[in-house]
Amino acid sequence: MFKNGLKRMFLAFILISGLSMTIDGVVEATNYPDSQWAPDWGVTYVGETYDQQRGFDITYIDSFFSWNSSADMKYLRDSETDTFELDTIFYAEPYPFAYEALGGGRGMSWDTDMNGGYLDSQLSDDPDTPTFGIGTASPDTLVPDKVYFASIYADRGGNSSPMSITAQRGRCVGGICDPSSTIFAWESSILLSKSAGVRAPGEANY
Repeated sequence: MFKNGLKRMFLAFILISGLSMTIDGVVEATNYPDSQWAPDWGVTYVGETYDQQRGFDITYIDSFFSWNSSADMKYLRDSETDTFELDTIFYAEPYPFAYEALGGGRGMSWDTDMNGGYLDSQLSDDPDTPTFGIGTASPDTLVPDKVYFASIYADRGGNSSPMSITAQRGRCVGGICDPSSTIFAWESSILLSKSAGVRAPGEANY
């Protein structure tokens, strides 16, 4: 399903020992240029394509990203980090470029080569700022000097909208990493801000 050469590629209502989150599910993102966990390089392609199996136009969100060194991944390997996630956010100006990821499971609506990969839940998203995230519950298995991919197929929204890219590391409640209920953002880093003026469809470099 993810084809063409290069694989074109919370509801937060509790506080747990230092976890910081918002009640509307949109993490208060802060820029950490020397975070020692956010990717050093990345590019996200967003566009529209016709899905022959489904019989209608869909949105693709394909991201590629990497780290330069193990030192830049220090906090992905500590005991306080259970997950790493890359999020693409669209804004309703006037309409988001997409609203929801399509169903069908891994290989049909999303894919990644990160170990322990998952598609983040959108249950608590603000419909004016839908977030499309793919993460890993095994961030300690990520390695430097490798380009990872994360791909999502979504529905079609407006013809064009602003976008931003955010990295997030989080924790799992009770050792269970369920994106619909037990993964909570702990720290986030803005890789590409909305103010950069990048719009979907298009290419976002960070």
